[in-house]
Amino acid sequence: MHDASHGSIGGRETWWKVLGRVSMELTAGANMMPWHHQHIIGHHVLTNVYGADPDLPDPNADAKDPRFLAKAQPWTWLYRYQHIYLPWALYGLLAINIRVQDFTHFIFKKTNGPVRVNW
Repeated sequence: MHDASHGSIGGRETWWKVLGRVSMELTAGANMMPWHHQHIIGHHVLTNVYGADPDLPDPNADAKDPRFLAKAQPWTWLYRYQHIYLPWALYGLLAINIRVQDFTHFIFKKTNGPVRVNW
């Protein structure tokens, strides 16, 4: 799915769309459009720009992100143990979060993190 979304499978756009949708929507049960906006449009255009890259924590969010991903984030003692709790507890729940975020952010708010979604 990741390679198809980057257009690196096959020589035509039709292959990218078909393989990406089959792998993301039929196999994983998530929508390809939020992934495209978040990863391709947001992350690759604004790579590691704190406050703009949707892969980084939102600096304006009320809740602290349980992951330390950017030096601009304020450090807390919990980040010291993220190598223990992230793979097991949080990344296991990421699949549920992605499916909920498809509706709450992408469809209703028309955003995916700091990236504005234009259908």
